[in-house]
Order: sequence, then C-alpha cells, then structure tokens
Amino acid sequence: MDMQDITIQLEQMAEDILREGAEIIAATAQEYYRNSFRRKNFDSQPWLPAKTPSRRGSLLVKSGALANSIRIAELSPRRVVISAGGDKVGYAQVHNDGYTGLVNVPEHMRRARPRSLIPSEGKPAKGEVSVRAHTRHASIPKRQFMGQARDLNELIRNRLLAYISSRTNQ
Repeated sequence: MDMQDITIQLEQMAEDILREGAEIIAATAQEYYRNSFRRKNFDSQPWLPAKTPSRRGSLLVKSGALANSIRIAELSPRRVVISAGGDKVGYAQVHNDGYTGLVNVPEHMRRARPRSLIPSEGKPAKGEVSVRAHTRHASIPKRQFMGQARDLNELIRNRLLAYISSRTNQ
C-alpha cells in the first residue's frame, strides 16, 4: 500500500463520516424533538402547565399529530433541516414560539345550550346557533419543542464521537 492508496482511503473515510454523520445528526435531532412531548420540557426548561387540565391526552398531545409532524426536511453531508407542521398542523409555530394578539374567528354554527330560550317562542333552544365573525384576544404561552438546545448538542456530540471512534478503530 503506497501513499496514494492511503490518501484515497482517508478521503473515502471522510466522505463516509460526513454522510453517516449527517444521518446521525438528523435522527438524533428528530428523536430529541419528539421526546420533548414526553418530557414536557425543552433543553431542561419545563413547559408552563395548562390553565385547565385536559380530559383527553397530555399537554400539547391530543392526537399526536404535532409530534408526528416532526420530520427530516433536508439531509445532505453539509446540511440537515428538521421541520414540523404542515397542512394539518398549522399551529406548530404558534406552540413553539408562543403568541399574544388578536385572532380572527370566522362565522360559524355552535350547539345551543339547553337552558337558553328562543326569544320569540319562550321555549328551550335546540340545535345550533349562528355566531357572527369577530376577533378574540389569544395568549398562548411558549412551549418550545424545536430549536437550538445545549442538551441536543451534547447528545449529538457524544453519538458522533462514538461513531467516529468505531470507524477509526476498525
């Protein structure tokens, strides 16, 4: 084996480490972000509890759609992008960043309360009542589940070092 063969082997090993390293980073980040919903914290910062406890599911988890929307959007040896949300999970950014402000409520129908009376007839209302479009003030606290995290960086670092040492000790 001459110097040229060694150089080719080292270049191939570097390419493999970059490619596999990107996959390790992507898988680790995706796992860490999804586990935020189980831990109910992000980077060792606990989420604010809900004002009223949920009857079904957990904090930010009713159907699991938000956690399941976390996916690898781009993967290359030089760039890894993890994203969340989509058509059915448009609220991902609001929960991750928090929101305070006005929200437009469209016109809709809601179920009538049994005790409410129909003014003209004096009978209990049945069925649905029309609600006009209006605005409402919303204050949604930040419950971050994605972003830069020291814990995640440490986890990625440990997994990459383990992978590199396993590759170099062959």
